[in-house]
Amino acid sequence: MANRNNRKHNKTKNIDAQTGQPQPSMTLEAFAALVSGGIHRIQPVAREPETGISQWAMVLVTDVHGHKTRHLVGSANGEGRVTSPIKAIDTDTRTATSESGRLYRLLGDSGSDSDARYVFANWLRLTQTRVVRDVTPALERLLKARQGPHPRTHLNTQQIHG
Repeated sequence: MANRNNRKHNKTKNIDAQTGQPQPSMTLEAFAALVSGGIHRIQPVAREPETGISQWAMVLVTDVHGHKTRHLVGSANGEGRVTSPIKAIDTDTRTATSESGRLYRLLGDSGSDSDARYVFANWLRLTQTRVVRDVTPALERLLKARQGPHPRTHLNTQQIHG
């Protein structure tokens, strides 16, 4: 009787259904994205130092230790995104600087993106973080105030109270 558990005979090969050609093995990151419902790490800051974010919102969250941070949630490069904590906002250029050093250009008006909401909900679950409040209206007021006679050019996020 043949040994059915022989690894040599039971190796699974990834074969493309259309071409019949062998496919490369799935990377750990690709597998993690598949398992986690498409949630994945973004490009390092060195490869993507600046990006636009549309349909954005700013949320104030608190972690399990009570530490509060502000994050942009929106659509960047066609995908939902939650930024690392936002450290500063330049209202003249509508640019936010995240803790990682990435610059986010606020494109258009604030809004809501279904993919971003999905990513944010999963990010909250994975990081065991909870929303304290949506501070988008406060950020919108600051952006609108820049159009006045004395625009503010650089704000620390502590100035966004909501």
